Amino acid sequence: MAKNKVKKFYDNKGGEKLIDTKFFVPEIDDYLRNEKEFIQKILELGKYPGILEIGCMNGRNLDIAKEQGIRYVGIDIVRRFVDEANRKIENLGIDAIALECDVKYLYDIKDVISSDFLAVFPFNSFGNVDDPQRALNSLSKQGLDLSLIHI
Repeated sequence: MAKNKVKKFYDNKGGEKLIDTKFFVPEIDDYLRNEKEFIQKILELGKYPGILEIGCMNGRNLDIAKEQGIRYVGIDIVRRFVDEANRKIENLGIDAIALECDVKYLYDIKDVISSDFLAVFPFNSFGNVDDPQRALNSLSKQGLDLSLIHI
């Protein structure tokens, strides 16, 4: 299978600035703050036992799972981001894991997610999906609720 353009970009270390807060303008800081509040509200209203963060990078929303006392599964197509997220997880003492997985192939991780999880595409992640329809079909096949964050 040919590598998609997004994976090539990240494999060449093109994505580090997307998670480095020193490059954020105030509008992005505000967006991310609002995004966290929105995810927390959805989780509280839906009484979800877990969250699947798609395009988790370094585990951006691990803190929400910890605060809510729910399971966290983060997926990303970039191994170094998954490794960084798992290092964070080790220090948090929560029920969490980060895995290298493309959202189009959620069947591969069906044993670690539950259909009653909330699936979240955080800031900038849905726009990086190379085949959005196939990704949404994959989520649907697993029976996950989906939150596309647009604040």
